[in-house]
Amino acid sequence: MIELNVDNIETYKKVFERFFGEAFIKSANEYIELVKHNKDGNKKYHPFFEYWNTYNIDIKQTKEKKQLYCSVNTAFILELLSNLKDLETKYNLRNFIDNLLLPNKFYSTVFEIQIAKLYSSVYNLEILEEQPNIKTPDFKINIANGKTIYIECKSLQDFELVHNEEYSRLIDSLQKYCNKQHKSNQIIIRTGTNFNKQYTNDILTEVENLINQDKFGDFKLENLNIEISISKISNWDTPIYGNIQIIHPEQSQLSIITQVKKLPNGMMENKNIIMIGVESKPILNFKKRIEDEIK
Repeated sequence: MIELNVDNIETYKKVFERFFGEAFIKSANEYIELVKHNKDGNKKYHPFFEYWNTYNIDIKQTKEKKQLYCSVNTAFILELLSNLKDLETKYNLRNFIDNLLLPNKFYSTVFEIQIAKLYSSVYNLEILEEQPNIKTPDFKINIANGKTIYIECKSLQDFELVHNEEYSRLIDSLQKYCNKQHKSNQIIIRTGTNFNKQYTNDILTEVENLINQDKFGDFKLENLNIEISISKISNWDTPIYGNIQIIHPEQSQLSIITQVKKLPNGMMENKNIIMIGVESKPILNFKKRIEDEIK
C-alpha cells in the first residue's frame, strides 16, 4: 500500500525509475517538454507518458499551494506502483515490467497486475510464463482439496476517456463555492454519455442550491439525465487525522483539496477537505475488441 501526503508525493518518482528504468522515465520527461511546447501533437506516445505528465503537474501544484493534489491519472499510476511494490517480494516481475513498457500491452498488463495482487493476498497464486505459439493462461491458483483454477485476464481497453474542459470547469467552480461557503463535502456528478457543455451552468445552479440547503444523498436532474451524489466529509475547520485514501472510477475527472499539516508525532492533520468528481460512462467498442481478439 502507498500512503500519499503533501510531503511524500514526489518521492515515488524514484520508485517508478527503479521499476521502469532510467531510459523509460527519461522518455516520459521528454514527452512532458513536448506537451509544454505543443510539439508532435499528432504522434502517438506510450499511454504511461500522459499519466506521468499529470503526476508531475500534481506534484507542482501540491508544492506551490501546500495542499495535496491527486488527480485520477496520478491515482491510477500510484495504484499500479503500489501493486508492483506488494508483488515484488513474492514474484519475479520481469515479464510484467517488460509488457508495461510496450504501448499495446500497457493496459492489459495493468489489469493482470491488479488481479495478481488481489488473488495472491488470499491464495497460492502462480504466475505462468507465456509459451511460444501456445495459448497460456495468466495465472494458476491451487485451492483446497487439490483443485486448481486457471485465470486468463482480459481487459476492455476500447473506450474513450477524454479530458473534458467543462468537467474541469464544474470541478473548479464547485471547489471554490464549497470553500466560500465553508462546506467540507464530497460531490460526484454522473453525466452519462449525452453531456453537453450547455448543461454546465444549470448543473452548477442545482448543486449550489443543494449545498446551501445542506442536502445530502443521491439526486437526479431528469431533464438533463444527470445524477448527483453529495456527502458531508466533516464540519468546517474540524480536523481529520491520518492519510487520505481515494477510490476512484476510471472514467472520471477527480480533484481533492485539503489543508494538511504534519504534527510533531508524524501524524497528518487534514482540515476543510473538498472532493469533487465528474464521471462519464465508457463507450465500449465490442466489435473492434472481438476483431482484435480474432486476429
